[in-house]
Amino acid sequence: ILLLGIAILGGTTYVIGSNSGGVFHWTSNTWTTITTTFQATCMVQYMDKIWLIAKPGSANPGGSWDGTTFTAIAAIPKGEAATVHKDRLFVTAGASATSNSSRLTFSNAGNFTTWTGTDFIDVGPGDGQQLVDLVVYQDNLLLFKQDSTYVLAYDTKPSEAILRKISNTLG
Repeated sequence: ILLLGIAILGGTTYVIGSNSGGVFHWTSNTWTTITTTFQATCMVQYMDKIWLIAKPGSANPGGSWDGTTFTAIAAIPKGEAATVHKDRLFVTAGASATSNSSRLTFSNAGNFTTWTGTDFIDVGPGDGQQLVDLVVYQDNLLLFKQDSTYVLAYDTKPSEAILRKISNTLG
């Protein structure tokens, strides 16, 4: 089982994990199923829910879980890394993506159930490297490709962001 993280929902602490059989939470010395519809690769916690990202190539979408109910979100992108920044969920396709492997996709502000399909930034497309990870650093996003690193900076809208390569060799 891939351990995705720890969440505190309603005062209860959960360990969240996933494998080919689905997504599970551990509490009170027992693994319990959240959903069997997909394998998750990562999660974030935001607004009293965990947001689960489905593995690229999954037939089913990821979604949210509030400690009781799992809700599938058809439009949530599949990927291998995610973070919350300025009230938006950002998802990268990851190393196993077979399409749009340089794409950084983001949700509407404060609403991770709305994904327009046009809210994305292609990071160094066509360079032969996949976008594999991201992290928030000093009010910016650091974006890691296989052999390069970028910084994404914006004030209000990611679509108006400045994208700058900061390393040609480290990813």
